[in-house]
Order: sequence, then structure tokens, then C-alpha cells
Amino acid sequence: MPSKKIAILGAGNGGQTTAADLSLAGFEVNLYESPKFEKNIRLIIERGRIKITGVARRGYATLNKATTNIREAMKGVDVVMIIVPAYAHEIFFKEFIPYLEDGQIVSIQSGNHGALQLSNMLKNMKVNKDVIISETPTLIYVCRVTAPAEVRASGIKKEVPLAAIPAKNTEKSVKILNEFYPQFVPATNVLETSLSSANMVLHPPITLLNAGHIERSKGDFLFYIHGASPSVARVCEIIDAERLAVGKALGIDLISVKDAMYKKYDAHGSNLYERIRDCKPYWDHSSASAPSSLQTRYLNEDVPYGLVPLASLGDLLGVPTPSVKKIIDFASLVNQTDYWREGLTIEKLGLKGLTAEQIKSLVN
Repeated sequence: MPSKKIAILGAGNGGQTTAADLSLAGFEVNLYESPKFEKNIRLIIERGRIKITGVARRGYATLNKATTNIREAMKGVDVVMIIVPAYAHEIFFKEFIPYLEDGQIVSIQSGNHGALQLSNMLKNMKVNKDVIISETPTLIYVCRVTAPAEVRASGIKKEVPLAAIPAKNTEKSVKILNEFYPQFVPATNVLETSLSSANMVLHPPITLLNAGHIERSKGDFLFYIHGASPSVARVCEIIDAERLAVGKALGIDLISVKDAMYKKYDAHGSNLYERIRDCKPYWDHSSASAPSSLQTRYLNEDVPYGLVPLASLGDLLGVPTPSVKKIIDFASLVNQTDYWREGLTIEKLGLKGLTAEQIKSLVN
């Protein structure tokens, strides 16, 4: 029988899917949602279970606990998985920090610089707990909530990198978390995991360059398959090249999104456009349809918490990111939001004035 007890913080698409799949695997799972987002978990609390379909474990998953009480969720668990959009990271961090217990493993999925952000918060709050903080660049599943207390997993990634901060704890983190997901493999450090997200490369350009289609159809099309035309996919590849250049300046050999699609989904093709079309989960209407409006996490999360820190790091390191900056400006204009102000800059990450070597030393 599985030995680890888990608290999953966040009852959105990823949190519900993870809770259901791991519960059916035999783990004791507590699912927590912040009272600020209580509607996400209301029916799950009433029923005590989640229905899951698709390519993961299927059936009705009975949870150990579904709650909006963070103390109840955190008490006595071995692993804490934070599965919320990046804009909610700080909310959840502030809620669970007082209830951290010595020996717990904290895994942020997806990271979006969350491990560095949480580490800084613990330091500034003078919280001295014997915990390990880790993150991944993405969630294991391609998934979507299809109805209250019901989820569908349309894809499961073959490999997902994971890193701890400091990096000396990565091997231990991977070993423990492999009990849940053998797909986790060690990454160099949390700079690699945060800069490895394909979301910031794909979501903002495809969304913005399909703005008319999204607003006209209310998202009634396959986001990647229909939205990533050859020219749109080329823009994504240009954004990706700038991401790879920032990684290189930090001594990180990042993998391109095109190559990552082969590693994660076994998608083939000579360019990004062809690999997107060969990616099976992207043909699933239940989990890969377009957003219904431009007020979507594809902009509200992936721009301020993906592209803004990427451009900010580029400026610090002297790496040009002109295309990334154009996308940030375009998204800010379309949604009448200053994503530069809202986003994670080097100042907010505590990296201002540091050299590349000093940043590497900090995370390693």
C-alpha cells in the first residue's frame, strides 16, 4: 500500500485531477481550497468524492478529506502539492506557511518561480522549518474540470523535470515524489524548471493572435490545433528562442518547446507547427478547447508570471528579448492591464543587482 499522505492545495483543474487519480492509486489525499475560491470545492465537500474519466485512473475517487480549513488539510501529511495558477501562489503561501510541519516536502506544480518566491517569503518571515521546497515547470496531466466534482484527463506527460531549492535537495525530492509519479526527473535547479514552462511560449501568442476568433466563437475551437497556424507557430518559436537565450546566460541548457513535445507526448514533426498537430491530447475538445474570452489564465497567468520574469531576467543579464516584450505590451493593451506592474520582476524575486553567477549560487 502507498505510504505517503498528501495535501493538495487548490481545487481547480489540476488539483481535482491529481486528487482523484492519486486517491484511486491508494494514497490518503486531503484536498484544500482557499475560502476565497470556495465554490470550486463546495460539491466535492458535500459528496466526498470526484468522478474522473480519460487516460488516468477512472472512476469515483473518495478523498480522505475535502476542506477549506488549511489546518485540517496540512496536519500530519508528508507531501504538500500546490496546484494553483501562479497569480494565486502568494495567497496560498500565506495561508499554509503557519501550518508547515518539519519533514514535509512542498511541491509547486507548476512552478513559475514559485519555489524561489516561497523560499524568500520563509526567509523574510523568519520561518525556520525543516521542509524541502521543490517545483516542476508543468503539471503531469492535460486535464479539465468538465462539471462540478467531475474531471477529465486527456493526456499524461511521459517526463517532467523537478528541482528543489537549494538544488542539493533535488535528488531527495525526486526520490520521494517518484512514489506518486515516476515521470519526475531531476532538473539542474529551479531556474531551469521555471524557465522550462511551455505555457508562456504557446499560450500568450496563440491567444492574442486569435483574439477575434476567441471573442467571436466564445472559444468554440481547438486552441492548439486550430489556433496555432504555421505563422502563429513561427511566432511561438521566436519567443522560444529568446527563452533559450536567457537560459543559456544562466548556464542552463533548456530544451526547446518543439523537442519537449516529443519527450512529453511523443509528438513528431520537423517544426513546432507539425508537432502541435501530432500531439494527441491537443485534439481533445474536453480539455484542449480555446478560452471563452481574453480574460483567461493564458494571459493573466502566463504573461505576468512567465513572460515578465523572462524579460526582466533578460534585461538583468543583457540578453535581448524584443519579441517577448512585444507580447507583454500587446497583452497589456488588449486586457487593459499593466502586466509589467503585476508580474514577477527581478525585484520581486530578490534578484536585483545580482550577476548570473550570484543567481546560480543562490539557487544551488
